[in-house]
Parts: sequence; C-alpha cells; structure tokens
Amino acid sequence: MIDKDYSFYTKIRGVAQVNSNGSKRQTLIKHLKVDQPVHCVREPNNPYDKNAIAVYDTENNQLGYFSADLAHSYAREMDKGLRLMATISSLTGGFLRKRGVNLHVIVVPAPKPIKKTKPIRS
Repeated sequence: MIDKDYSFYTKIRGVAQVNSNGSKRQTLIKHLKVDQPVHCVREPNNPYDKNAIAVYDTENNQLGYFSADLAHSYAREMDKGLRLMATISSLTGGFLRKRGVNLHVIVVPAPKPIKKTKPIRS
C-alpha cells in the first residue's frame, strides 16, 4: 500500500499510434505545451493489458499509455483510490523524428478510511 505522496518522471508509450476515433497521436502531441496537465486513466477492461493506464490531454484525446511495467506497479492501487496527477515535463523529437512526451507524475495515495468509534457516554 502506498501511503505517502512522491513523484517520478516517465514517458508516454504508443505515441505513434492512431486512436480508435481516427485521430493521430502525433498530430495531437504537436499542440501540447510543457507544464500542461494530462489525465492518467485506468483501463481495467483493456483487451491487451488488464493493468493499462492511458494518458489523455485536457480535451480527452488519448496520447498513449504508461509502460506495461509501470502500469503493473500502480494499477491495483489506482483501483483502490490512488491517483496519478501528471503534467508534461518535456516534449521531444519533431521535424523528421517521431514526437515524444515526458511526464512528471505525482502519486497521491488513496484516502484512508475513517474508523468508526464508539460514542462517549457521560
């Protein structure tokens, strides 16, 4: 169980793919800015990886995924309420090269359940 805030850096995987709605991730990435927030969303019903964590921009366009290893490390905790808050830390590539996106991810633990106490009698 993760019980304290911390952060890490990673890159988005699958940035060269085309989304199911036909949008090209490389085109979407072209319009991103450093420090822009992105959403990390669990996909427990993903047919390729039950631990998948997708990354979306603020307009709900999919940009890619966390690596399978990283998703495996956080999926179960996310299912219990852990949140991954991310911003774009840098953009790479461009011109003749594939564009890439690096993230700064802050791990926010799930809230702890409130313990019920017996009422005090006077």
